[in-house]
Amino acid sequence: MDLYFGVTVEQRDGDTLGHLQQVVCDVDTLEVRDLVVQGARWGEGAVLLPLEAVDSSDDDAVIVALSAEQYEQLSEYEDIVNVAPPPSADNAADLEEEPIDLPYVPPVGAATGIESIAFTPVLEEIPRIRSADEVLGLETKVYSTDGDLGHLRAVTLDDQTRRLTILLVEKGAVFPHDFEVPVELVKSIRPAAVILSVNRSEVQAASNA
Repeated sequence: MDLYFGVTVEQRDGDTLGHLQQVVCDVDTLEVRDLVVQGARWGEGAVLLPLEAVDSSDDDAVIVALSAEQYEQLSEYEDIVNVAPPPSADNAADLEEEPIDLPYVPPVGAATGIESIAFTPVLEEIPRIRSADEVLGLETKVYSTDGDLGHLRAVTLDDQTRRLTILLVEKGAVFPHDFEVPVELVKSIRPAAVILSVNRSEVQAASNA
C-alpha cells in the first residue's frame, strides 16, 4: 500500500472527505496504525482514520469504505488547550483589595498605534496518540549519518503486517527528485525526523539496487 501525503481522501463514490496529512507509526514495530486526515470543509480539523478503513490508495487518492456519517464520528487528531487562561471571576478579587483609579485606556483597535496583548490566549495542540507513536508527513526530514537527505513524500506499507517497507524521500526545491529508502536503513524515528544508520552513498546504493 502506497500512501502519498497531500492526496485527497475519498469515498468509493468519489466524494472528497479530506486530505492525507500524516500517518501514525509505532516507532518500535514500524506499524502504521492510523492516518491523519485534514477535513476538506473550511474550519474542519484533522481526524484519526483507522488504516483498516482504507480500500485502496495510490499517488492520486486514498479510497475509504466510510460514509460521510461514519467519517464525522472519527476521533479528532488533537486537543487544543488554552495554557494561559485569563483571570477568572473567582481569583480576580484576590488581585486587589481596594478599588483604585486607573488611567483611561482606549479600546483595542482604537487608532493609538498600540494594541493590547493582555490576556492573549496561548493555545497548545496536543495529539491524541500513544506515547510509543510518532507521526510521519511532508514535514518529516530524513537524515543520513552525514546530513539532510530531504523530506518524506510517501510511505509504502506491507499489506499484511501494515509495517513500513519503503520511505519515498523528495530532495531539492528547484528541481526536486524522489528516491526510495528501504526501511531496513532506519535507525530511529523522532518528532519530525527519520534517522538512518548509513551515509548518503550507502543510501544511494540501496535506492538503486
